[in-house]
Amino acid sequence: MRDSRGKESNKPNLWQGILAGAIGGLVGSLAMNLVQRAAHEIFEAPTTPRVDGHPEKGPDFFHDSAAMKVGKRISRRVTGRRLSRKQKRIVEPIVHYVFGAISGAAYGAVAEYIPEVGAAGGIPFGAAFYLADEIGMPLLDLSGHPLEYPLWRHLDALGTHCLYGFATETVRRNLRGAACSRERDDRPEFGIA
Repeated sequence: MRDSRGKESNKPNLWQGILAGAIGGLVGSLAMNLVQRAAHEIFEAPTTPRVDGHPEKGPDFFHDSAAMKVGKRISRRVTGRRLSRKQKRIVEPIVHYVFGAISGAAYGAVAEYIPEVGAAGGIPFGAAFYLADEIGMPLLDLSGHPLEYPLWRHLDALGTHCLYGFATETVRRNLRGAACSRERDDRPEFGIA
């Protein structure tokens, strides 16, 4: 980012931070999906916990991802109808990537003003995201209680969330260039240019 004299500026720029973070969040979500898919194919591990003792949840509760559940809830509220199997396969990644981009955008905005959040390549951000996921998803009835899932599933989720954080920070930092790695001026810049 350059100022009016052509000299590189190191002021925070909210909109550039949001945009860089959103793009980073999309890339992080893609990386997360690719690694999870590859790991599940290699290890052929079941992705759902035992559903004994949860007749009230129904068979899809533990089978459907949180993204799919959100998509189904939105569809029911907006259209009043249930999603078909084909629609679920379309909606699930859209919800996942939109959530990843929004989370990345928020991260990018914060990183503009508190560059320390990008420490350790964004891995602490990913780990914090994992903890929020472990706590928030059961509270929002988007997953079962954490103890209902096997340990490998938690480790898989922790690893892929850390990958998400690393990819988000790497892309954000590369898009923001040197402006995000130096000490900042005190005055924020809210413009795009």
